Amino acid sequence: SGLFAGFPDLSFDIVSVASTGEDSVSAQWVMKGTNSGDFAGGPPTGGSITLPGADFITIEDGKMKTVQGYFDQRTLVEQLGLQVIVQPYQMGPVQWGSAVRMNLGNPAKPGAISLTWIAPRSEEEGNKIRDFTQKIIQD
Repeated sequence: SGLFAGFPDLSFDIVSVASTGEDSVSAQWVMKGTNSGDFAGGPPTGGSITLPGADFITIEDGKMKTVQGYFDQRTLVEQLGLQVIVQPYQMGPVQWGSAVRMNLGNPAKPGAISLTWIAPRSEEEGNKIRDFTQKIIQD
């Protein structure tokens, strides 16, 4: 899972490297890849990414001890044609969530709107529900 599963051709072009202390190095890079594998719980989009980032590396006994990497995750998902929606889980008595609409090409406004609420009993059941609904939408 993760970036390499979602982007099997993921590559990094090094822009610059600098010593930031006796046992630390920073590296600026550009990450590139094509989303041809499952990523973040969704199917491949086929979209490509190109975005900058940086790693901060600590060295101990001549070996890498830690690597902290940073890149703009919002830019990554937007380059794939996905939305980033920032909203609270709850504000006062209101709980927030998201909804989807399937466009079947009919320009008429809906005469009624319905809501289905499914509350999974476990994370495993939630994953099964998500996978099942994704298959319905794709069909």
